[in-house]
Amino acid sequence: MADLRSLVIAALAVLAGGAHAGYAYPADPAGFSRTGGGFGYATSANDSWYGRVVHQPNGLKVPVPGRVVTMPVSYRLAANAPRIAAGVIFANPALRAALGIATWLGVGNYIWDEVDKVWRQVTEEGEQYEFYWTYNANKYSSADAACRAAHSALVTNLDAYPFLRAEIVSENSAKCLHGYKNLPNSPPQNFANVSREKASTGQTCPAGWNATPAGCLSPAVQQPQFEDGLSSSPMPQTVPAELPYPTPLPVEPTPGPWVNPEPGPSPSHRPRFIPMGDPLPNPDYDPNGEPSPQNQPYIRPGIRINPSPTPDDPWRIDLQPINRPSNNNEPSLGEENEPGENDKPKPDDQQSLCEKHPDIVACQKLGTLSPTPLQQSTVPLAINREEGFGPANGSCPAPKEFVIMGKQMAFRWDLLCDFANGIRPILIGFAYLSAVLAFMGLTRRGD
Repeated sequence: MADLRSLVIAALAVLAGGAHAGYAYPADPAGFSRTGGGFGYATSANDSWYGRVVHQPNGLKVPVPGRVVTMPVSYRLAANAPRIAAGVIFANPALRAALGIATWLGVGNYIWDEVDKVWRQVTEEGEQYEFYWTYNANKYSSADAACRAAHSALVTNLDAYPFLRAEIVSENSAKCLHGYKNLPNSPPQNFANVSREKASTGQTCPAGWNATPAGCLSPAVQQPQFEDGLSSSPMPQTVPAELPYPTPLPVEPTPGPWVNPEPGPSPSHRPRFIPMGDPLPNPDYDPNGEPSPQNQPYIRPGIRINPSPTPDDPWRIDLQPINRPSNNNEPSLGEENEPGENDKPKPDDQQSLCEKHPDIVACQKLGTLSPTPLQQSTVPLAINREEGFGPANGSCPAPKEFVIMGKQMAFRWDLLCDFANGIRPILIGFAYLSAVLAFMGLTRRGD
């Protein structure tokens, strides 16, 4: 669909008299979506994150004469992206085991009640019980608080083995679990156990909440309440990649997305220079003049890919044939991201058809066709002998006798019979072939 859209835009540009002849319209990057007048992006494992900015290293494929250039793109997630992610987590409780999602749920004190199949919230305030672990005499108001204390005391590398949660084992005990930062899909590891005893304060849980070994549990949390509560805490950077792919999250339409940005939290558009051949002598070079960035002995012909987005199409590209001044005639040094302030437009008489009109159909790269198996059907074929066309064991007729001028004579059929016997197999073969061809013709018509 994206390729068809590009062809339609290119055709309209040609019909409009070439007003946009320098523009190219690459296909949307993988994971990018257009819905409801806005943009979305489904992140993948190869992306880099810088706060709310996600960097896709090989997102955009730009067609230039003779090749396709791959360029990075960046997006900034919209302010409501965490709420969308929270809604996906609410509908898919199995995602709670992922490291970033588990951390996010822990900050919001949300847990999944596997027995009742509902989300609940847990609080440490007003607990009826106190928790402790074997090597520490301190008492804590919840199993989670006791496990966090054990985690700080027992785990030497807190960043590599982040705390996940406390998991109730029985009425009076719980086990403490940590994860692996570099192995987010590995099962949690039990690093300590905590025990429960009756608190001396005698405080109770808030009205409507239930006292359990895990703490005070709220009634079932509904989706709007879950989304509000979870999205009020900063979303860990790994959460978008832990959602089922593709799960597009809304991205800000302005000032991004960005084409060919440097990785980082503050992306911006950057042009790219693509060499299109070896350097040539500069016809405007003055050997007696003062050397300068403009006065160089050679020019390097190429295409400058200049991002020129519009509100409706963030991937519009302006392809500008240019000559870049060079102080040497070495072969192409590869692509450059420098803006090239000293570039000069390439004269029209030196531009090829595709340099002048890169978006016309003749200059587009053809896609890859996938073979489609043809529909097959089996039709039984039988050729049976039919009677009524002469005897099956025919013989040569007897000689025909007659009298000419009183003399008895006879006409013998032997020569014709021998000829008929000789061509008989050929005639039968042609008959069979004709029958097969007629049969195949009928089957193709569906008769």
